[in-house]
Amino acid sequence: MASPMHARRAKLKSQLVSAKAKLKHHVTPRRLLLLSAAAASAFLLLLTLRTLSAAAANTSSPAPVVVHRSQQQQRDDQCDRVPAGVAEALVHYATSNATAWGRGRRRSAEEVAATARAVSRRAPCNLLVFGLGHGAALWAALNHGSRTVFLEEDDALDRFSTAFLCGGYLKEEVGNLRRFAIPSHKEGMPFCP
Repeated sequence: MASPMHARRAKLKSQLVSAKAKLKHHVTPRRLLLLSAAAASAFLLLLTLRTLSAAAANTSSPAPVVVHRSQQQQRDDQCDRVPAGVAEALVHYATSNATAWGRGRRRSAEEVAATARAVSRRAPCNLLVFGLGHGAALWAALNHGSRTVFLEEDDALDRFSTAFLCGGYLKEEVGNLRRFAIPSHKEGMPFCP
């Protein structure tokens, strides 16, 4: 004699088998292909509508966006540079008699001013300083917001850098301070002019 529990299990098992058979009959590869194509078409249609609506919104007011970007760039440039008054105060303090530069040699006011002018025109820029001394803080402060690399000063290194960078690239020289303008490889110039 079968218990009611076994009868219920047998009935559920037969219903499951018939449901699987019906599912096999209704889900065919052709129907899956059509369903996939419809879903892909709907996705592409929504993506196209979204892109077109975003493009229409951007073309309705292009001028304020451009003005906003240029104002933002100006603000960023101003924020990256040391204010002119602060730069002048730093140069004045560095060249005053109250400060001493390392190794017994002081930079003249002309040397410091020439470097300060070059850095202020290009700041923020990558600055390479030969000689790590008491003036290191000045060069790093004038080149605020960028990289300043210091190399130990050496006569052999000075001769090498002068020969390596060639006289044709020398833009300004005041005392031991030299400013070179090295062209891009895109200009097609030979390395030594």
